Amino acid sequence: ADSGLYVIETTLNNYNESLYDVVVPQSLFTWLRAYHATLVAKNGSDWAKTFIRHNSGTYNNQYVIVDSNKFVRYEKPTTDLLWIIEQFPGTYRMTDVTYQLVNDLYFPSVNTPWHEDLYELAGYPELVESLGDYGNLRSALKGPRYLLMKREAARIKTFDDFKQFMRYNNFHRDPYANGDPAQQILSRYDLRPGVTPYGAQNNFGGLDSKCLRLTEARTKLQMHALASPVSGNGIPPWNFTEYKIKYNPNLNFNGLPEYWDFNWTQFGSADYNVCQYDGTSADSKDQCINRNPLCGWCIYSQKCLPGDKSAPFFDAVCEDGWEVKQEEKAYALPVIISVTVIIVVFVLVVFVSSFYHSYKVRNQL
Repeated sequence: ADSGLYVIETTLNNYNESLYDVVVPQSLFTWLRAYHATLVAKNGSDWAKTFIRHNSGTYNNQYVIVDSNKFVRYEKPTTDLLWIIEQFPGTYRMTDVTYQLVNDLYFPSVNTPWHEDLYELAGYPELVESLGDYGNLRSALKGPRYLLMKREAARIKTFDDFKQFMRYNNFHRDPYANGDPAQQILSRYDLRPGVTPYGAQNNFGGLDSKCLRLTEARTKLQMHALASPVSGNGIPPWNFTEYKIKYNPNLNFNGLPEYWDFNWTQFGSADYNVCQYDGTSADSKDQCINRNPLCGWCIYSQKCLPGDKSAPFFDAVCEDGWEVKQEEKAYALPVIISVTVIIVVFVLVVFVSSFYHSYKVRNQL
């Protein structure tokens, strides 16, 4: 959103049928509330409070809201950067989880409630217990995708690492998969060998991957996406015809490609640039660096480019002379005044002492 908010959601299952007793028609569908909140909200808590009005209790989700206005590169965030809200019939919880992001360097979102009371209310503990040795599949803190995130987060050093992780599926060898292609970051239920203790084979799974980095998203409204189920590591690309022959002769895919093995594609505005938001470049350095905190001035080429104090972002190139706005810290002015006063007093003391010493010497002579 142009407010600087980035919103994602993941589905939450409800295993407590009694909760549906409080669902009433005097409500609004989830998609409409999410759309409205994204249009009008100004920050994470505002989004959550707006979204939950007229809760329908149908299509229950966990929403993750990132407020990019609270993010400053090279500085540790404190509060309000990351909010979540989880909805069930008749109830919800919303929490600022910035502290967890700071401590763990990631936030896991894995189709189970983060709030413990909602986890219990929705019947997850009973479901896990009923599945016996296979219950960890539905567990919050013992589920395979949560454990994969916990194991791999520290290894993700670059944006490309992150994109690869979002398509991770190594079910043949990864111990957390338990031999099940559905228990990985990007699942493939169609590769299950029929009925398994974890569930049946099905034409279901992760359909695509979407990633962004704020430096691109905030300056050029760009994101990266790949519209294919996972392949590689011994996993064949999705093929509608093969699946139809093997499992479901009634499967219809009219209008869709037969074979899905596409590459990452970069999406975004054709011409938006936060440093040229009116369609023109800044005429001067002052215009440029005051236009937006993510804009810098290249002296050599006399261009206003997206970037920060280190350099322009990604494809932007500045041959020589890069300047950005230097924000004064709150303590800067008091420190400057104090140091100036000390220096002036010191100079006066030295001057008076010297004058007094000269005067005394002359009198002695």
